[in-house]
Parts: sequence; C-alpha cells; structure tokens
Amino acid sequence: MGRAIMNTILVAVDLSHKDEILIQRASKLATMSNATIHLLHVRRTLRALGIDQSERKRHESLLFKINELAKNNISAPDVKIQTHFAEGAHVFEQIHRYAQYLNAELLIMGASERKGETPAFVRTTLEKLLLNAEYPVLVCSNHHKNQYENVALDIHAKTNPSQSINILSSMLNDKLTLHYYSKAYAHTHSNFLLRLRSKMRKRQAEKLKRDMITLLETHGILQENIYLIQHDTRAFLCTNEDVERIRADILVKHSLRKELNTTSP
Repeated sequence: MGRAIMNTILVAVDLSHKDEILIQRASKLATMSNATIHLLHVRRTLRALGIDQSERKRHESLLFKINELAKNNISAPDVKIQTHFAEGAHVFEQIHRYAQYLNAELLIMGASERKGETPAFVRTTLEKLLLNAEYPVLVCSNHHKNQYENVALDIHAKTNPSQSINILSSMLNDKLTLHYYSKAYAHTHSNFLLRLRSKMRKRQAEKLKRDMITLLETHGILQENIYLIQHDTRAFLCTNEDVERIRADILVKHSLRKELNTTSP
C-alpha cells in the first residue's frame, strides 16, 4: 500500500456511461492511498423528499443502481466504498454539502457539456463546484485511457499546489513531459495547463514558475516550456473549453483550504 495521499474521495455519479471512468480513477487512487470512496448520486427535484410507497421504491431502485456501479467497477478487494443518495433542487448544493460533511479531500466528477442554446452566464453544476469548492476537484474526460497524457491544473496564485501535484504524480506516466501554455498559444497542442485566478506581478509569476519546476522535478515529472495564464473569475468559467482545447484527460482544481496546501507526509 502506498503513502496516504488522502483518506476520503467523493465521486459524484449521474448513473450514465461516464461513471465507469470516474469510479475506476477513484479506485486507483484509493488503492494507493488506502482511502475510502464515497459514491454520491443526486436526483434533481423541486419538491421535498417524498415518503409514499412509489418514492420509496424509486429511492431503492436508485440505491441499487449505485451499489451495482460500485460492484461492477471496483475489483480491488481492499478498496473501502460507501454509497449515498440525495435529492434537491440544486445538485451543486447537495454535492458541496456532502463533500463538506465527509471532509472530502478530493471530489471526482465527469466533464460537463453545455446543452443546446444554454446562455454563457448560466453556470453548470461542475462550474459552480470549481468556483466554490474548498477541496481539490478532479475532472475526468469522457475518454477512457489507461494512462493520463494531458493534464490541466488550476490553482490560486497564492496557494502551494503540493497537494494537487501529489495527486497528479500518483496517476501520471513517469515519462510524460508537461507543458504549460497561455491563451496566446491556444492553437499549440500542450500537455499541461496552469491557470491563475488572480493577477500577479512579473516577479511573482517568475517565482511561481521556478517553484512549479522544482516541485514537478521532485515528483519525477519532466517539463519544458512554461507559460502562465492570468484571468478573472468570468474567464475562469471557460475552464471546460480550455481543457477541451488541449484535449486534457483530467483537470485538477487546487483547494484554497489552508491545511491542504502542504505536502502530504
């Protein structure tokens, strides 16, 4: 068993074909960390929880599906797993509450897709969580791969990204070369995307570059060209588009919670 990178992993599932990838990623992390996986499905509803017989049957059916997901996609016998079901008008709030209640050290979700003519100012559940989460959020693409090849890391400029790098280094191919890129180089294929949510002075940016290089090399990850992205909160809502542009397999949004901003023992 590997070192304990984390103890609690929350996986938000929507009972679709994408869940298989999320659970398999969580299982790999849990195996290395001896963490407990919590599978959560939130059913969107505009009413209070029902207590009639039909609602009980519906709840039992959904819980059965969640348990079957765990049974069919987690083969490691030593992985601890718990399943949860919730209802509410706002899926984001339910997931966020569960993450806080469980003191989750990582939330895993699938990449969201905007449907039809959805206005840009209408935020998806994923975008709301990325903006408000006090814990790292790992966003998996819908493409199934044994190894991660392209990675996006979103951190606040004032935080130490050690926790996120610890998570990433446990999943990445040792031979992977990482590249940072900026919006000016959006047409260039890149393996690594570093986003900054607050403006920095040039000296601060250069220091962050050096710190990131040192941190990556410490974890055995090579790097080449580094470019920094600076953007405001509104631009942060383009995260999914940026990830798709570089065909990222995952996005890790770094936590602002102070106790997670240090390297795990």
